[in-house]
Amino acid sequence: MDEASLAQFRAATAPSRRVANLRHVRDCVIKRDADPYLRPAEVLALLEPERLGAIELYAAEDPEPQIRKSRTIPRIKTIEFRSYMDRNEPCLIEGIGRDWGLREYVTEGVPDLAKLAETYGRVQVPVQDAGVAKMMPLSQFARVWREKIAEGRRYYLKDWHFRLDGLGHLAPVPEIFADDWLSGARDMDYHFVYLGAAGTRTKLHCDVVNSFSWSANVCGSKRWRFLPAAETSLLRDVFGEDVASSFGPSSSEYPRRGKARPIEVVQQPGEAIFVPSGWYHDVENLNDCLSVNCNWANASNLLWCGPRLVDEANAAPGEVSTSHFL
Repeated sequence: MDEASLAQFRAATAPSRRVANLRHVRDCVIKRDADPYLRPAEVLALLEPERLGAIELYAAEDPEPQIRKSRTIPRIKTIEFRSYMDRNEPCLIEGIGRDWGLREYVTEGVPDLAKLAETYGRVQVPVQDAGVAKMMPLSQFARVWREKIAEGRRYYLKDWHFRLDGLGHLAPVPEIFADDWLSGARDMDYHFVYLGAAGTRTKLHCDVVNSFSWSANVCGSKRWRFLPAAETSLLRDVFGEDVASSFGPSSSEYPRRGKARPIEVVQQPGEAIFVPSGWYHDVENLNDCLSVNCNWANASNLLWCGPRLVDEANAAPGEVSTSHFL
């Protein structure tokens, strides 16, 4: 792990003294009301108005993290990638996936779902509607993917474990991402296909178990917005724990969110984007888009990923392999 990555980890995970004091206030309220499951907004609602105002002011004036000076994400060649991974820095890598068999299902720059459904129409795929996933045959998704449903939303095919369905040959893992300690044990697989019409999106999040991720556009363009890991505290709630589900103005629950200034970049077809550990991000498809995504981990993000993976393994014994990390 590079020193730059270690510095990001410390900044992202260490609470300030002011946050520690706020957590003490929260714990006192929880102890008084004997409800350990109170959410931050519920704790605030239980406070007297004068105390609430003092807490909001106190939280909002927590010293800002060191703000990253560079607000751009570079385009690089594959030979340059290792240094970005070691430093936990995002980048766009050119020329990824140009030889994939998945490109056979692109016609005039857009996903050809009719052709895809001819071959794989019976395969069950996960489809999102307002954050709720359901399974449907690929042939059914091919009929409805561009149709607007309630409130103008569209269905979004997300997190399709295409390799478990025997389709891994359509998008083999690029060599620069091959050092992967996360996938491979039993049916452990973190490789996915995403397919959505213009306007479909993924809300603000940090990747599973603080892993790295890469996302390669077979066709279509995506707009990504990132917040550096060292600036995560700006998105946290008044008690420095939960992270907001979107960028936006400050509020009593998220008193410093308005100071979070995301770094924006547009990813083009044939490019892969590297998402470092701990970097919160949201994504929007600017046009009809087909992409392959993967979460992975190795020695470069051991400190980020290892403890979270152990937590997952303890929560679901036998479901997660930690052999590379222990």
